[in-house]
Amino acid sequence: MEKPSKKWWHDWIKPERLVPLGTVIGAFIALLLAGLGILTISIPEGIMLSLLGLLAADALVERMGILERIQHRLELIDQSEETEPRLMWEPDILRDEPFEKYLRGANELFVSGGSLIGLFREQREVIERWLSQTPDAKLRLILVDPKLVREGKISVESLYRDKDNGEDEGREIYARETDRALGMIASLQKGFPGKIEVRLTKETPSVTVMMIDRSKARVSVNLYRVYPTQRPAFVLSKAKHPTWFKPFEERYYIELWNKSKPIV
Repeated sequence: MEKPSKKWWHDWIKPERLVPLGTVIGAFIALLLAGLGILTISIPEGIMLSLLGLLAADALVERMGILERIQHRLELIDQSEETEPRLMWEPDILRDEPFEKYLRGANELFVSGGSLIGLFREQREVIERWLSQTPDAKLRLILVDPKLVREGKISVESLYRDKDNGEDEGREIYARETDRALGMIASLQKGFPGKIEVRLTKETPSVTVMMIDRSKARVSVNLYRVYPTQRPAFVLSKAKHPTWFKPFEERYYIELWNKSKPIV
């Protein structure tokens, strides 16, 4: 149990209380001096000072107490109220919070997506720098299984980079991109042994989820049957968006990871 502060007056005296407090003290001093015969005041003046002191005391004790309780409750509401995440498009979210800034200070990066070739083609140097500068860094990755893509057991039509390719050619291109990403990851694993875990999934990726220290997530949505240059995206905070954050944490960080096949 927290002990009350010895300097209770420090917590009690606030700027908004000074005016009524000064009025009470002033009225009390005036009446005291009048009672001692030091100050001469008339009866009506004495009555007015008494009423003024009572009104100030009421404002100080009752009215201010009510206002402060209301203010405290409003602060609690503000702290507990969940706000919706701000929806942006992928280029905008990268400008708003570049990957290096997003990764700063993190010990764990979890990424679940499709081939993840874009991540390693564009951010490999940033990831390498983070792995080298962070002693306890842990990189956990989930990619589609390229073998199942080639066999047509994973539907990746929505992720084709070239919409003019036929279905078979598109699958092969996507599988090759995944192989390239896996090659880059294998190279990183050699340079940073024990820091990188990789798993392959047999499920069609509908979103790319990046999660930092299991408390902050960046989600990019894959639009069905369209591979746009821009994808809707948003950043979630476990503290600010618990209702939004929890399904992504459970579905991807826990469930999909456990279902996916480790690469030995």
